Amino acid sequence: MKTLKELHPNRIFLAIAVIFIVVGTLIGQMYDRSAKKHMNSVRIYHRVNYSYSQKQGRMSLPQTLTQLKPRTKVHIDFDVRGKPGELLYVKTVYAPVKVYADGKLIYEYGDPKTRPSFMKDPACSVNTVSLPFDGEHKTIHIHMTYWSLKGRSHLTLKPCAVGNQGEVMRYISQNYSFSRGISIFFLITGVILVFFAFFFLNDIAPVKRIFYSGLLIALAGLWQYCMNDLSIYISQSVNGLYLLSFSSMFMLMIPMTKFVSVQLGNRKDKLLPFVTICNEVSFIAAMVLQFAGFVDFATSFYFFIIEEAMSLVLVAVIMGYHTMRNHHNDDRTFFMSTLTLSVFMILSIIRRLTGSTSDTMFVLMGFYLFVVILIIFLQSLWKNMMIQKEKAMALENEMSQLENAIEAQKHHNELLIAHAEEVREQRHDLRHHLVALAQMVDQKNFLGIKKYVEDMKASMPMNNAVTYCDNQIINALLSYYVEKGRKSHIEMDILTQIPAHNPHISDNNLSVIVGNMIENAIEACNKQESGEKKIILRAKVQGNMLIFTMDNTFNGEVRKRDGHFVSSKVADGSRIGIGLSSVESIAHKYHGEAEFHGEGHIFKSSVYLEM
Repeated sequence: MKTLKELHPNRIFLAIAVIFIVVGTLIGQMYDRSAKKHMNSVRIYHRVNYSYSQKQGRMSLPQTLTQLKPRTKVHIDFDVRGKPGELLYVKTVYAPVKVYADGKLIYEYGDPKTRPSFMKDPACSVNTVSLPFDGEHKTIHIHMTYWSLKGRSHLTLKPCAVGNQGEVMRYISQNYSFSRGISIFFLITGVILVFFAFFFLNDIAPVKRIFYSGLLIALAGLWQYCMNDLSIYISQSVNGLYLLSFSSMFMLMIPMTKFVSVQLGNRKDKLLPFVTICNEVSFIAAMVLQFAGFVDFATSFYFFIIEEAMSLVLVAVIMGYHTMRNHHNDDRTFFMSTLTLSVFMILSIIRRLTGSTSDTMFVLMGFYLFVVILIIFLQSLWKNMMIQKEKAMALENEMSQLENAIEAQKHHNELLIAHAEEVREQRHDLRHHLVALAQMVDQKNFLGIKKYVEDMKASMPMNNAVTYCDNQIINALLSYYVEKGRKSHIEMDILTQIPAHNPHISDNNLSVIVGNMIENAIEACNKQESGEKKIILRAKVQGNMLIFTMDNTFNGEVRKRDGHFVSSKVADGSRIGIGLSSVESIAHKYHGEAEFHGEGHIFKSSVYLEM
């Protein structure tokens, strides 16, 4: 089974985008079919009698009453017909309520004892209560008493519905399952992206952008999930959902502005810090005011919906400005996503101000499109990051091989210097040897002469340096790796013909090729648990081509991913091998090719370059 790091990043983000579109379409179709199938499954009571503050009459729900003093009693009356086992669906928007059936109290919500002391008004509630039908088609008179809010001067009244448990559940689902499904998908996607960023544990800009975008998507999903009527009805944890819903909504612009700050990088913008600080201060102020019991989240909401819309517009303006100024593709994509979300947020505000609707479907649609565009943006971002990371690793590998070449050359030079010093000392002593030999000649001491000459031969310095090729740098590098291989009990068979000077191929690139090939071969031999360990390297000039071939023993296991050899330095095979990739890259640079494959327990390498 593949680990997260083994998965191709482009496929991850593309899969998320495709899943987003497919799931959104499926949820939409399910919602549409459910709405058509169960449109008349419950009986909804829109027309009711009302009375409050010496006003009375008939009205149609939903309705919003304005300019009410705190805790003004609002009475609603209507008759319902039904049968035993049917329920009354009741939704109250931040207002305490009591429900009476034929004068008997059957439901009560909003008692201060049931909520934290810092909440002036109760949270939204969606619930059902059994109706006391004792026969078929009986009529029951429903009387409802609402108390207006302390935190604001208007009260929103929602229509009640009557039906059995299944019918009521379907009624709620047909109106709220779509937005709840999307919110859950937002939550999952956001958490995946945040986990993805933490998993790689890199403090670099692309990973920060993935983290902030994931946090933004997760907060949007949490906001929509917690304010969803179906979620409220299922969980009944109204106070917790209330606090989570508003706090996540109030935080939305913080990761957004952080994302933009990372996106701009060194391109400083004077307006962005102001937008960031305003949103952070507003969030902190809202939290303090709510938990101190001064201003409820439900009241602060109207400020935040305006502030966040303005912040989105400013962010879109900032990104638009930098897009036109710098012509960055990443800026252009993110500008389109923020502009899309800004338009839908403004449309939502206009609909609220005109009284067309009080839901957040426009915001949800905006976020849906925003997330799709953002995921496409992240896919491009991650692809570029992986390219830069591979280049950095290739450069690091090249530097490592060059350091090895320098160290090998240094060792080779030390041997030459030591040898030259011994030769100088021998030359200095030569006159004394000649005098001694002359005396023995005069004495005709031929046995002494023979012994003296043999002693001189034994004391003469031996030149142990092996010449593998005419190129001094490559020769030194080969000497270094041959010594390293023999220390690991590997049989080294080296025969190379590399010219001293290559006008078109730099010694640096030759060092990278030779170093990577032999280093990988030594590592492969060291992983063998049994059998012969051997490396055979050949290099020769043929026409205008420099050709390298190498056979080395190995354990017979070839590990590849997406057509590339994986690094033997990582046990789970989650990283592409940089050494052989560098060899391939250099070969292509000089109009050549590089081929690597295993045959049984022999790994074969061949590289040719145009000289």
